[in-house]
Amino acid sequence: MTDDAKPESTEPTEASPPPSPDKADIDAQSPTTKRRPVARGTSLRRPATATPPEGDTGAADGAPSRATDRTDATATAAAETSPKDAVPTPAATSNRIPLAIGAAAVAILVLAALVAWLRPWAAAVDNRAFVDTALTTQVTSVAKQAAKDIYTIDMNDLGPWEKRLDAVLTPGMITEAKKLRTAITQTAGALQDVKVKVDDGDLTAGVSLARPGHAEVLLNVRQQVSTQGVPFATMQSPMKFVLDRFDGTWKVSSITPL
Repeated sequence: MTDDAKPESTEPTEASPPPSPDKADIDAQSPTTKRRPVARGTSLRRPATATPPEGDTGAADGAPSRATDRTDATATAAAETSPKDAVPTPAATSNRIPLAIGAAAVAILVLAALVAWLRPWAAAVDNRAFVDTALTTQVTSVAKQAAKDIYTIDMNDLGPWEKRLDAVLTPGMITEAKKLRTAITQTAGALQDVKVKVDDGDLTAGVSLARPGHAEVLLNVRQQVSTQGVPFATMQSPMKFVLDRFDGTWKVSSITPL
């Protein structure tokens, strides 16, 4: 046998002392760590409005700029929607009325002539206005002469005027002319020494329809009125003459004011 072995000791072995904890750990684990006292005269709390970080300074600076841009855009839109031109005053408008009326009368005649020129191709109507040059010239001349004979009046001598009516009007129109003759005769006593005259230069004519026995002519008649030889008024009378052949002669069968 070997040497007598020493029996294992049953007594507890003395435990080694635990390592001393670090001071930082003690401070972190201890709930009763003392806080640093705060002076009553000062405050260590952060202000209510936090200062934006350095990276956000551009956004903070851009906010007033965007607000200014929106204000400028609103002002610009309001300026664009506001009326730039003042409404013309009634006085300025009234000054243009005589010119507008004269221009409208001439425009109507030109338009009627243009429609007459296009009418033969637009519909199956026997219209030779401006296509048959001789016929168009003839009815234009007849209408102008009839207008001069009808609207040239001497209140002191109505006899020649009545004879001219018989020569240029159809029998049906002569009946209508008698009513006009009566009205003029009644007025002649109050309009002594009054004359109404129409010259070739006072007439504008345009043929809207022309056939061998029927024609329609638009006229603008300017009548010069004078008393005792002194001109004192001018009248514009746009109208439509309807001409028909009666016993081989062109005569006025209808007069319509426009």
